[in-house]
Amino acid sequence: MKHAGILAVVLLILQVLDARPAPHGSLRRVDDVVDARFTWEVAGAYYPQGTEGVGMDQQGEYFTFTQFTGETQLSASATWRFSRIASLSVTVKERVANVRELRTYATGELETVASYSDVSFASSVEYRVAPDDALDPRIRITHSPPASTAVSVLLSYVFDPVVLGCLAGIEGTAEYPPTWLTVSLSAGLVANSRVDVSVTGQWRIPLEGAGLPTSAIGLHSRYSFDNHSRRTLHFRVTLSTSGQTTWVGFGGSIRISAP
Repeated sequence: MKHAGILAVVLLILQVLDARPAPHGSLRRVDDVVDARFTWEVAGAYYPQGTEGVGMDQQGEYFTFTQFTGETQLSASATWRFSRIASLSVTVKERVANVRELRTYATGELETVASYSDVSFASSVEYRVAPDDALDPRIRITHSPPASTAVSVLLSYVFDPVVLGCLAGIEGTAEYPPTWLTVSLSAGLVANSRVDVSVTGQWRIPLEGAGLPTSAIGLHSRYSFDNHSRRTLHFRVTLSTSGQTTWVGFGGSIRISAP
């Protein structure tokens, strides 16, 4: 099994190195397959996070704690591009989190373990305002029941061999704070007809009420099994911060498109 794994990695590297450079006409915007009518994607991610601090329990006793949370996410999505300028996407996601906490009191230690899970659903509609424009402006509306709706504007520009992207959106939720502003900037590099990599920075800021802003920077790589990007393998690494807490996430997905 060990030799088989090494052989698979070597074959993948040789396939990447053998790929010819992509002509300018085949450059694509990040995560975009505009000539495919249907796209399906299965994704998974893991987010480990650790925190330390001081707290007080219900009996009024102080303690120091060390907490570790491991969250696993699995999702499946489908996109229907029913015209050159419009598409509809639906996503189902399951989250499972395991939380382990060690409390240290003056009289001893207490360890607790808890877990929780939930399933969410989201749908989005995207409209290409001017598909022939160099910036390819788009409007995206995303809704997640019971009461979360986001409206975003997307711009992108192909500058051989770099693909630049920008997103700005406002999200309204039933939770507190109720309104958030999201800004995202990305830069992708097309290495050849099979491989590209991109870096994305994202900031999420509350517009109403008190809330901790979050920021994230991610590295995304994509490998295509064909020259038309109809079967692709994705891998992501994300570094996120919120207040004084920082965590790293790892994820991957398989995407299949059909004309």
